[in-house]
Amino acid sequence: MPATLDPLEPHEIPAEYDLAGLRAFVEQTRLADGAELANSQKMFVELCVVLGVPEPGYKRAGQDNAYCFEEDVKADQAHRRIDVYCRGHFVFEAKQGVSPRGPVDAVGRAAKARSGHSKRATGAGLRGSAAVVGGDAGGAHPGRQLCIVG
Repeated sequence: MPATLDPLEPHEIPAEYDLAGLRAFVEQTRLADGAELANSQKMFVELCVVLGVPEPGYKRAGQDNAYCFEEDVKADQAHRRIDVYCRGHFVFEAKQGVSPRGPVDAVGRAAKARSGHSKRATGAGLRGSAAVVGGDAGGAHPGRQLCIVG
């Protein structure tokens, strides 16, 4: 998460949450660099623990999976997966930004100057950039964890 976000005020955090645990979670997850596929499930499980809510169960083939990782979604001929699916409550789709590794002064060299899952200049958002902090990373991956609640 960008360090420029305003910290939550004490009245914005429910009393039953462990503030020190939440802060430790945020600091630990800041260390994640790229590797969305490798980090997203671990990060989501740790978030469930720190919030004191159940984590997704094991996905079972051919069964009703009301709360699981990687739920299958078929739209027309496309076959995709939702990172975390909780029927009737939310879907969670993880997107990992990239961190700068030195001067990024030309689009042709931008991919080599970044770390993360996307090496193309149009891929993941550059962490700490105005576009990512402002919510417009440009490209396919906005560089933040996204949770859609419905």
